[in-house]
Amino acid sequence: MGVATFLKQNYVSLFLNIVLVPILSALTYLSILSPGMLAILVVLANALPKYDTLVHQWQAAENRDQLRERTTEFNQVLESFEVKFEDEIFELKAFGSENLINYAESVVTEEEEDIYLPLLYIYLQEESDFRLESHERTSLSQKLQMSLDRFSLVRPTNDDVRLAWGAYQLLCGKPEPYDLDPSDKEFMETECFKERFVHQYLHKETIISKLTSEREEEAEYRSTLSQLYDGGELSKYGIQQSLIEFEEDFNYVLTDKTHYFVLINEMQHDTEIIEDIKKAVLANGDDVYTGSMMVNAGMTSLILCVCDENWATDKFYERFVKEPFEQYQEDGVLSLHRAKFEGGSIFKQRYEESEPSERILRGIEARGLLTTGEVAATLNLKEKLIESYLSTDELLSVLPLNLFLPDLSSTKKETLIEENEVIKKKFGIDQLTDWAHPNYSAEEIGQFLHRKYFPEDSEEEWVENAEKIIEEAKQINTALT
Repeated sequence: MGVATFLKQNYVSLFLNIVLVPILSALTYLSILSPGMLAILVVLANALPKYDTLVHQWQAAENRDQLRERTTEFNQVLESFEVKFEDEIFELKAFGSENLINYAESVVTEEEEDIYLPLLYIYLQEESDFRLESHERTSLSQKLQMSLDRFSLVRPTNDDVRLAWGAYQLLCGKPEPYDLDPSDKEFMETECFKERFVHQYLHKETIISKLTSEREEEAEYRSTLSQLYDGGELSKYGIQQSLIEFEEDFNYVLTDKTHYFVLINEMQHDTEIIEDIKKAVLANGDDVYTGSMMVNAGMTSLILCVCDENWATDKFYERFVKEPFEQYQEDGVLSLHRAKFEGGSIFKQRYEESEPSERILRGIEARGLLTTGEVAATLNLKEKLIESYLSTDELLSVLPLNLFLPDLSSTKKETLIEENEVIKKKFGIDQLTDWAHPNYSAEEIGQFLHRKYFPEDSEEEWVENAEKIIEEAKQINTALT
């Protein structure tokens, strides 16, 4: 540590001990100050520089006590889940992490893990009275969707059938105890199974997957959700309060979390590197958030990984980043940053940069990212919560036509978003998939959109757009049947 740094960090203590204490001693010698008062003031003078540290330690201890209490309550929820299946599913601990969804994943036994975890997530969504924090609900939604990615209704494996049977018992009110060994597959044809499991859980993931198969489409989809929210279109679903709670919940991070901030430049945008890193980190039981920022006039992808383990930067790179980066590398630039916070908001603390390239570092410093963390606040946290909060039917009912027309200008997309309810009412549309079989021809739909909103374009262009809308809607509709 340099002399300048030492003086900067300890100037208060040095002043008190070198200047103030001798003055107080002189006042005592002159009988102006009593020895007892001198002793008290010297203690206070030495304690004052440590005030912030003591306050932080007190807050950290208080938060850990709260977490211990929440873990105890959550363990009771996990035990009630075990009772339903009459099985020993978890190896419970007295103290979990601040994301109890990650904690549940860490204590589940390996036997039947791929079946019990999705069932637990459904149980937490449907039945449990335990109050999950907003960031935990977002994590729950992410992990549930990932756990159902492999599920196939067309050619279900034996494990798929067992998972489906467990979900059927949970969702359709069957008598306890439950088991994982159905006598046949007839339950998969029941209305309750189709509505409560297939439609509610599998269909939403299918819709999102179909609408976001390309990176540009995913950005458009998330931007649309954000615009719908900002425009008040989602107010009837009660999402605003949830987002307020989410920001409050996520604003404090305990000391046992480490953050790894990965930046990848635009040359990597058309590869699968982002998804591969996300999957690897999520599979380890940690949290991932993604977004983008401008660096040196070029778009750079962001991946924020919030991890229980305190790996060195090179270890994190070896574990999660090296393989996908080397697999897809096309002269792209990668920069990896690591931060271990002593508490406080991840949006306010300073990141420790670790061997970033000069070009990337200059761009980051120009944006003030490492100082304020401002860009982290614009990641896809809001859109993820909106997506998880809306049911399948609600999601279908609010999504507008611009998602079928990705090549439109941003101004025209905004028009379709703003006028979505008017357009739906005009053509008797309740949900996005209703465009697959409208009561009007593509020519009638295109003529209306051209005449009402886009007279500067040709009528033929909007008839073609209407034909594309109907075709895209049919593809989603087919995927849901």
